[in-house]
Amino acid sequence: MRILGNLLFILLVWGMAVDAHGQDSENSEITVTGRVTDSESGETLPGVNIVIKGTLNGTTTNLDGEFTLRVPGSNTILVFSYVGFETQEITVGSQEYLDVKLVERIGSLSEVVVVGYGTQRRMEVTSSISSVPATEIAQQTTTNLNQALQGRVAGVNITQNSGAPGAGISVDVRGIGTIGNSSPLYVIDGIPGGDINSINPQNIKSIEILKDASAAAIYGANGANGVVLVTTKGGTIGEAQIDFDMTRGIQQLSNKMDMLNAEQYARMQNEARAASGLETYWDNPSSLGKGTDWQDELSQNAVMQKYNLSVSGGTEDLQYFVSGGYYDQEGVLVGSGFERGSIQANADYKINDYFKIGNRLSLARTNQASIPEDYPFATDNRIVGALEMSPTVPVFRDGQYAGPLGDFEGSSQGPNPVGLAVINDVENKVSNVVNRAYIEITPIENLIIKSELGVDYTDGNYFEFNPTYRWGITSSSIAQLYRGSSNSFGWTSQTTARYQDTFKQYHDVNFLAGFSVSESRYESIDASAQGFISEKVRVLSAADQINSLSEFVEEEAMIGYFGRINYAFDSKYLFTGNVRVDGSSKFGEGNRYGVFPSFSVGWRLSEEQFLSDINALDDLKLRVSWGKSGNSQIGNYNYATRLNLSQYYVFGSGQEIVPGVAPNSVPNKDVKWETTTQTNIGVDLALFQDKINFTADYFIKNTTDMLVPVPIPSSSGITEAPYQNAGEIENKGLEIAMFYQNSVGDFYYKIGGNFSAISNEVLDLGGGLPVPSPILYRESVRLTRTEKGRSVGEFYGYKTDGIFQNQSEVDSHADQPGAAPGDIRFVDVNGDGVINDSDRTYIGSPIPDFQYGINANFSYKNFDLNMLFSGVQGNKLMNTMGYRLLNGSHIGNKMAGVLDRWTGPGTSNEMPRLTWNDPNDNARISDRYVEDGSYFRLKNILLAYNLSESMLEKIGARSARIFVSARNLFTITDYSGFDPELGKVDNNNLNYGIDMGNYPVPRSFNIGVSLGL
Repeated sequence: MRILGNLLFILLVWGMAVDAHGQDSENSEITVTGRVTDSESGETLPGVNIVIKGTLNGTTTNLDGEFTLRVPGSNTILVFSYVGFETQEITVGSQEYLDVKLVERIGSLSEVVVVGYGTQRRMEVTSSISSVPATEIAQQTTTNLNQALQGRVAGVNITQNSGAPGAGISVDVRGIGTIGNSSPLYVIDGIPGGDINSINPQNIKSIEILKDASAAAIYGANGANGVVLVTTKGGTIGEAQIDFDMTRGIQQLSNKMDMLNAEQYARMQNEARAASGLETYWDNPSSLGKGTDWQDELSQNAVMQKYNLSVSGGTEDLQYFVSGGYYDQEGVLVGSGFERGSIQANADYKINDYFKIGNRLSLARTNQASIPEDYPFATDNRIVGALEMSPTVPVFRDGQYAGPLGDFEGSSQGPNPVGLAVINDVENKVSNVVNRAYIEITPIENLIIKSELGVDYTDGNYFEFNPTYRWGITSSSIAQLYRGSSNSFGWTSQTTARYQDTFKQYHDVNFLAGFSVSESRYESIDASAQGFISEKVRVLSAADQINSLSEFVEEEAMIGYFGRINYAFDSKYLFTGNVRVDGSSKFGEGNRYGVFPSFSVGWRLSEEQFLSDINALDDLKLRVSWGKSGNSQIGNYNYATRLNLSQYYVFGSGQEIVPGVAPNSVPNKDVKWETTTQTNIGVDLALFQDKINFTADYFIKNTTDMLVPVPIPSSSGITEAPYQNAGEIENKGLEIAMFYQNSVGDFYYKIGGNFSAISNEVLDLGGGLPVPSPILYRESVRLTRTEKGRSVGEFYGYKTDGIFQNQSEVDSHADQPGAAPGDIRFVDVNGDGVINDSDRTYIGSPIPDFQYGINANFSYKNFDLNMLFSGVQGNKLMNTMGYRLLNGSHIGNKMAGVLDRWTGPGTSNEMPRLTWNDPNDNARISDRYVEDGSYFRLKNILLAYNLSESMLEKIGARSARIFVSARNLFTITDYSGFDPELGKVDNNNLNYGIDMGNYPVPRSFNIGVSLGL
């Protein structure tokens, strides 16, 4: 594969050099005149750019669409370009008069967009739907399709939960609408469900995001969080076309934490121990020098490579598309990586005028190697381990991995992080098979009946082996093995009938009716073991002891009936109405069915007589929509008592371990759907032959019957809190998307942007207590709370008021046990004169005030330049690493910020004194760790060169392109952590914006080629 890639690079670079010389033309000049018109309406087109190909010489058409141009000879090729129309090339030949008819470019008002169970022309859409061109997706060098959508869609917040290869992505459409699962529904080739991570971005034909209820309600119980429609490529009529794409790149850390070097670390330790009345460790810190930079040792320049080969073509009756892809990404941190192989095979066959069949087959295999990044402690997190590791410890000592030789080198901060990353073996392999088949019948004119069957099978295998080691005084004497196996199988059958017709010239109607049935089953087995006679035999049966063994099985079934009517009068007055009835096995007998209606109306003012004289106005449309949709992503069996089977229950006075069965949940037979009601008002505007395009939407999105956990006493023995439909959340927001495009001669440019500002408020929790986040930090400490009148998942902790400068300030303050000069002064929020847990309060929200994206595309002759910027503003982040790295106690390494610590009155009012045991608990969760998360980032930049037609003829290719690109090239932010782009820990909405020592998002540089034959 590398040899082929190198040959392609040489070929294309040589082609560029030869191409630069151009072609000779005949010397006899001739004068050409002509007229340019719209091929459909016949209207003349003023301002059309006409250039002699390969030069800057040219002209434009006048107000009557006419032109005159002197050209070098009969072999001259003229290029006609006009915004909103397809570019056309014409060889002059013997013609002295050219009658040129330009075809309107599909992509403006006539663009066909995918909607639920069908398609519509863009001009007739009355809902809030955003489209992302497949060409923009293909330009990205990302692992995940969602990553390629970042910054491109107003109202859609996409963040990486981790920068690790193959890591998860959190996606929120129009805010967080529940404290449960808020992920959108993915519909792939018309069938709901499927693994978005298994899709090769090169195989995408189109992506639409249904944002308002009018668009999403057709998916009923699964549409509350928005719907992402993904359509893969199909074949085209014509000879077989072969396309090959290759990308190679290097990734690196985009940012490093500023940590203490060995000398600074030793001096800090001595000061901390002296302040606590303890003997100092280091006699001569200056002799230590800089020591080991553990960030450099754990990181690496990582190679990324991506290959894709596809064949497509067909006749009028049969079209096909077959693609194979391979993606391999090393991690920028040692011990991590991701690999994916995929095959896509699509075919459509028209049997006759009445019958058509088709199939979409997708195969994918992924393998992810990962390193722990779950908690902000060195023993559980390689990243925090590298940051805290003493710089006085080398990576190697006496031919093996080194470790601390005593407490003075931080033995409690964990073992050698590089050694662990290398010797620990962690793999997560997933195989996915998806097949979608359909039969389409047209019994009479305008009526199409389509029946589809989709099956989805996923098999996963997790393997982790942690061998024994002894490095310095850190060791693990017992090897550990963790194995997990899971598989899921689901099928969906759906049948629709569509009727479309036009009556009396002005009345366009489109009726849709259908039903769907789906079932799924998931099962998993997990086991852990320890102690092995030989660590080379890494199987459960070779272990001395099985520590745990568990099995999990769940099933789900749904049935749905739906209908839709679209009506348009004279393409001017538009109406869409939807209704869906869904039934789900997740709910009790009395609440299994839900009804989800919606409607939308549109008025195309640009078609009215009173605006007909405004030639610049292409389209002006007002839209209003309302609807309800549901969220059934709540887990199965909440209406029933769930039992836990275990071999390890402790029973009786003798504490005997016995097998048994116990309830682990409290049933709620009244549990039902979470329902989201949404109102949307929007406007669409297109001006100057689609040079300017503007869309704005204002929405109110209200979720009722939200499932809220009911607290129960721990003495009950119940491990899972019951849920009741008691909560309500409201999201309100403004979305704006626009672009301007134009061309001047050979130069074309398109600059666009999107903006969204969304507010989030909890309106009700059923009169219950605030909902805390899961425990992620210190024992019993929860980092966020969700309470009525506030936004979801606000940070919760102590407020601070500087540093005590002297003893009199300590004495005059509220009772703060352990406080001394140089310690942090915590605010007595409740005014009771004592600093305790009752003084914890809200200290920031991770939800941004607004977010935006800027997309710029330029092309000049054969060169293309594309740039994507993205940013957020006004959000807060919880940097829990500050607990370890900015705390003036403990013996691990610290950030360089501790050099500005308090050393006496007036020396600092931000960084506390150094101590060995932190008697004031300066490290407690407070607003010290809450930082501004705003950032502005160049997300992607790409420069490409396309070989000219003459050069393509020489090499026998249909198209050829070479490009260089960079991702995450720079970021402007005040955040002190690795990266301000933080998603959700465990993809939990209550854990949003928390930095647990997350794997940093890397910077990458790539070069690639695309070749079409």
